[in-house]
Amino acid sequence: MTNRTDSLTARVEAQDWPALVAELDATGCAQTGPLLTADECARVTAMWDDERRFRSTIDMARYRFGKGTYRYFGSPVPEGITRLRAAFYHRLLPVARDWAQRLG
Repeated sequence: MTNRTDSLTARVEAQDWPALVAELDATGCAQTGPLLTADECARVTAMWDDERRFRSTIDMARYRFGKGTYRYFGSPVPEGITRLRAAFYHRLLPVARDWAQRLG
């Protein structure tokens, strides 16, 4: 399991971060390259029907956010998701600090 999760962190680190940060600055959003394999995507997708894994479910149409549903993982958050969050946090914290300084 550790090798797989370390691989997730490496995949986040391997992204073109200067380009992603530039796109965030220019448009407010950015799309990474692929991060998960097809098998990993299938494992995450398979969690969707297990409502016990989630602390809340949001119907986006109710809040006029468009069509769809999203969910917040409850505890414990799956290890791979935790590793992805940590890897992104490490990269996005400097962006957030820069934006906060610029916005005052």
